[in-house]
Amino acid sequence: MNAPFKHGTLLSEQLRPQALDDLTLSEATLGSLKRMVERKSIPNLLFYGKPGIGKTSAARILIQALEADAYVVNGSAYGGGSEIVNDIVKVGTTMSLFMKPKVCLVDEADYLLPKAQASLRYHIEAMSGNIRFIFTANDVSKLTDPIRSRFTSICFDVSAKDQAEVVERLILNYERKLKKLKISFSKPIVREIVESYFPDLRSIANQFELELL
Repeated sequence: MNAPFKHGTLLSEQLRPQALDDLTLSEATLGSLKRMVERKSIPNLLFYGKPGIGKTSAARILIQALEADAYVVNGSAYGGGSEIVNDIVKVGTTMSLFMKPKVCLVDEADYLLPKAQASLRYHIEAMSGNIRFIFTANDVSKLTDPIRSRFTSICFDVSAKDQAEVVERLILNYERKLKKLKISFSKPIVREIVESYFPDLRSIANQFELELL
């Protein structure tokens, strides 16, 4: 019998990426992110690619590893207008109470209207001494070239040459997590789920919830 899992926490939530190695990124890209963590410093970052492949999780993992003060906004929740710019400027122009690094995560930044992007590109540079930005986007083509030029871009879509390595790493990670959670599983089922739903980490986690509980 499977042991009870955390009260109120779905298995799919417990299987969300918690470390950089849980992400669908190549070893080379993971190495770059790990070096940022070691330096305790990041540039402005743009994570883009299909939905469900770990962009937001990657941002949160980085913020936690940096022990940064985080401010999180969602571009779609603001309707892409000027209100989001005003809120970001308020945060970006204040100092951390505990002298921590500050990071602003703008999730679904591709919802930002061109006028808001034009305003933000100035503020991103003006506040560079006080705060770093991480943007996530499903459709990177909706971000203007001037905005994109201010970020180090990382594509989360997995290339054909990297897929086998990433799949094998994810399978091992899921098996380790399921053992830790005392969830019964068979290795063929884990492999089948990962290979069938890859690279959508959200769908993989949801399928584990369906198949194993």
